[in-house]
Amino acid sequence: VPLKTRDGYAVGTICAVDSKPRSFSETDLEILKDLAAVAIDQLELRERALKDELTGVFSRRAFREAGEKQFARAKRDRQDFSVICFDLDHFKSINDIHGHAIGDKVLKQVAKTCQSRIREGDLLARPGGEEFAILIPGSNLDSARALAETLRLAVSKLRFTIAEKKFTISASFGIAGLDDGVGDLETLLVNADMALYQAKENGRNCCVAWGTDWIDNQAPRRRVLKAGTISYNAGLSQADCTIRTLGPDGAGLDVIDGEAIPNRFNLALHSEGRFVSCEVTARTASRLEVRFV
Repeated sequence: VPLKTRDGYAVGTICAVDSKPRSFSETDLEILKDLAAVAIDQLELRERALKDELTGVFSRRAFREAGEKQFARAKRDRQDFSVICFDLDHFKSINDIHGHAIGDKVLKQVAKTCQSRIREGDLLARPGGEEFAILIPGSNLDSARALAETLRLAVSKLRFTIAEKKFTISASFGIAGLDDGVGDLETLLVNADMALYQAKENGRNCCVAWGTDWIDNQAPRRRVLKAGTISYNAGLSQADCTIRTLGPDGAGLDVIDGEAIPNRFNLALHSEGRFVSCEVTARTASRLEVRFV
């Protein structure tokens, strides 16, 4: 029985094989047709899960699945491998001023612009919000930084017109490459994330390469997704946060209003049942980098 998509394309068959010749009854054929329909549904569900519905680039899930395989291959074969992480500067203000429909249009145009400038083997993904990431197999840090600069310039040249008013956008880029100190994909992504936030700290609309433009002396951090609570003013003021990176001496936190948080505060890590005192080392409107004190 053929496996046909909703558009009528045959992408394969589902076959039943026996050890001796026999005829299929109408009931047998109907069962095979039902199985074929289930198989197509599963294939289409997986395809949708691998693609970001808004932009058409790969999803977070696809990025992680492909990244793990490509990283393992590069590590095994001692090949170059790099990652670029970038997000749009002040994207929240675009949504606030022009509306989410315009924000969606911006995201789609950025994805299209970047997709047209990367190689066929590179993988562009949108992990979420205004964040994008690119896997670049076979590329060293210098080559990845050159690509990031090309993409940064291309994004900065985009023009949008709303009610006869024009506006431009920019993006900040963090780049990290595989070296002897990187043992897994998580570490590589953390390095690229840290470089990205350093780019924002440097004034945005720029590229920062881990280990070249900025060398971090902190202990390695792992990427996490944990709930936390920031408290200050002797515990009278509190703010929820999402812990994105965590290490023995510090963390990276997503917050709603980074400018409102003081330089020193206490952080509750709910999943670990502990409290730590923190000092801010870098901040943006939605991100805090802290060290434990």
